[in-house]
Amino acid sequence: MLEDSKVCVIPFDLLEDLCHDVKVMQQRVDRMMSGEIVRESGLMTMLGTMTAQQCVAAFLLNLSKRMKTRGYSSAEFNLRMTREEIGSYLGLKLETVS
Repeated sequence: MLEDSKVCVIPFDLLEDLCHDVKVMQQRVDRMMSGEIVRESGLMTMLGTMTAQQCVAAFLLNLSKRMKTRGYSSAEFNLRMTREEIGSYLGLKLETVS
């Protein structure tokens, strides 16, 4: 989902030093990175094996799950991405995303 956000750049070597000194930080970074790897792997599998309709449904279900995890409604939420952006993200043509 696209939202307004702020970005703080942390040089990798400083993050690495911090993780070396603070074990909890290392564990958190490892969990975040492995979660992203699993999510991206799932996306690649999805794009390669599902129909366009299944890809859109899986995208919406995943978004619903992520909203619920963050304490928001899993049944009602605003799609901040345009159909074109969703199609681009899923590797689908605009006409397919309705």
